[in-house]
Amino acid sequence: MLSRYVPYLPLRLSSLMHYLAESLTEITHDVAQTPVARILSRTPGRRLSAVGEQSDTGSTVSLNFLEVNQTASSLMNL
Repeated sequence: MLSRYVPYLPLRLSSLMHYLAESLTEITHDVAQTPVARILSRTPGRRLSAVGEQSDTGSTVSLNFLEVNQTASSLMNL
């Protein structure tokens, strides 16, 4: 039953990756207006527009959350 959705996964994941990457880069700290996150993964070059197309990147996002002074936050401190 679920196998019928497999062809749609790259299309949906591509849209989600674009949205996530754009949204994270727009979020800034209130005080210093510096970015909240730094995306480490390669972001997709283009958004897929049809079923059957393949993305030029994977669908895993690696990122650092940044403190106001632009240093990466430790997971122990979150």
